[in-house]
Amino acid sequence: MRYVGIVNRLASSACSLIIAGAVVMSFAGSTASAQSRNSRFDKASHSKFKAKIDALFAEWNTSNSPGCSLAVSQNGTVVYEGGYGIAALEWGMHITPATVFPAASISKQFTAMSILLLAKRGQVSLDDDVQKYIPEWPEHGNRITIRHLLTHTSGLRDVFLLQGLAPPREDGSDPNDAILKILLRARGLNFTPGAEFQYNNGGYNLLGHIVKRVSGQSLRTFADGNIFKPLGMTHTHFHDDPGMVVPNRASGYDREADGYHLASENGGIVGNAGLQTTVRDLLA
Repeated sequence: MRYVGIVNRLASSACSLIIAGAVVMSFAGSTASAQSRNSRFDKASHSKFKAKIDALFAEWNTSNSPGCSLAVSQNGTVVYEGGYGIAALEWGMHITPATVFPAASISKQFTAMSILLLAKRGQVSLDDDVQKYIPEWPEHGNRITIRHLLTHTSGLRDVFLLQGLAPPREDGSDPNDAILKILLRARGLNFTPGAEFQYNNGGYNLLGHIVKRVSGQSLRTFADGNIFKPLGMTHTHFHDDPGMVVPNRASGYDREADGYHLASENGGIVGNAGLQTTVRDLLA
């Protein structure tokens, strides 16, 4: 089936690159063709379909391996969902479609949506200079706009590379504030804003700061009230508090020669990352 073919192409990368992760796929089409495809899918043997999908993830669907959750929707209808492997190896908790996963850079979509909501309300303009909202932003001889940050064309240095060269931050301090300070201290840009594309995590962390300063709310609170709750995404949040207890959350692991080891977490960094969610919420 078409679904199995697509899942097959994604399966190896989904679970090997995201040792504990979520895979979400959504398909859309014209109304007539969608009705036809749904009809064909409804008539197909669901058990046969499930068996083919399960076979693709069999390597990860054991009692001693991390894994992933999977959901597939067609034209707004969930046609398949499942969980493979263990969410927490220490406790033997199995992964389900309700398991909460760190969503890594999928977070950026929701940071961007927060900015676009503020723009729609007239609280920001995409062509505003960053300095309008971050007054302490240094003069680089080039104007960096919100649009540059959204489109990865700002020319900002790699903030996590710079962070590795910086002194350790004080215990208990906000890691997002530490990232902002590093960006403020950077002495130049990689290129003139708008001239090139270069994927940039620091730019999206900076967008999180802009959301906070314009709305008067943390990115977590703003997204919760303006995106997640209105959309019924009841198990989704920006994880800006590393100590927060999250029910049904999967642990991340690194695979080493001697087995699996707990992977380090982002420590409350949000904007570029930090989203925690479920496949069910992502298809809500």
